[in-house]
Amino acid sequence: MARLLAPFSRVAADNPYAWYPRAYDARELAAITPGNYFTSLPYSRLLVAQDGVNQAAALLLTSAGRARQLGIDPRQWIFLQGYAEGSDQYLFHRADPGRSAAMEQVFRQALDMAMTGSAAMDYMDIYSCFPCAVEAACEALALPTDGSRRLTLTGGMPFFGGPGNNYSMHALAEMARRLRGSATRGLVTANGGMLSKHAAAILSNRPAAPGGEVVNWANPPALTAGAMIPALPISEVPTAGVVISYTLIETRGAADRGVVLGQTANGERFVAQGKDQASCKALRDADPIGRAIQVTTEDQRHTFTFSG
Repeated sequence: MARLLAPFSRVAADNPYAWYPRAYDARELAAITPGNYFTSLPYSRLLVAQDGVNQAAALLLTSAGRARQLGIDPRQWIFLQGYAEGSDQYLFHRADPGRSAAMEQVFRQALDMAMTGSAAMDYMDIYSCFPCAVEAACEALALPTDGSRRLTLTGGMPFFGGPGNNYSMHALAEMARRLRGSATRGLVTANGGMLSKHAAAILSNRPAAPGGEVVNWANPPALTAGAMIPALPISEVPTAGVVISYTLIETRGAADRGVVLGQTANGERFVAQGKDQASCKALRDADPIGRAIQVTTEDQRHTFTFSG
């Protein structure tokens, strides 16, 4: 994760609008220090979005005809060649919680509309709330994660800053600025929830090629993965299961709390928490994926302990 995000910090270091314009190397980002404390496993402070920032961006959207009437230089125009949006199942419904089928479909649909591929993009800005979001997007787009391909124009949400739900507008604004130069096309992606809501846009300083799909702003192309991908059932009162995924929330000055995504023997999913020291220590000391757990339910809250 630190190797993935170190190049993001170098972009932020050269961005006059970045909230944290400092370049970090991977060793600094990986080190746990008072300034880079754990938030929840596997993340520390410098690896996640910094949303307590005061930033603003603006976009001017109009038609080519209106732009001509206003006397806007055509060299300043940026065209939307392809875009898509869609939603996935909630995380605990997905057969593989480590990927989002909707993300993959949204990217494919946006690129198909623009009749292009990710390799043809001059610039990209991949939504970077957490390293897992960047990794999932890179896997879906067949992009390298070794720093050989620049994945951000701003520096990303951990270093440029993530002003609430407005980050992608900053990415779009910066993409428009870059495309007014010699570059031709760029991709901006966005997501929300737990890799649940997705959007992608292909921008260019040239109109869409003949034969491309005409963009209808009043009826944007959308897809709902829930209509196509069966959702795994939820267990209302689980008693036992195995760990599918997990995190440990380390709270300064308070007790740690473990959270697991579990699955029962008959394939039903559930989320449970554990606050006892033994459970938290087990999550901290070793990978618990596949371990058996016991579950009790009180006031519709599930609590787990490890079996044996």
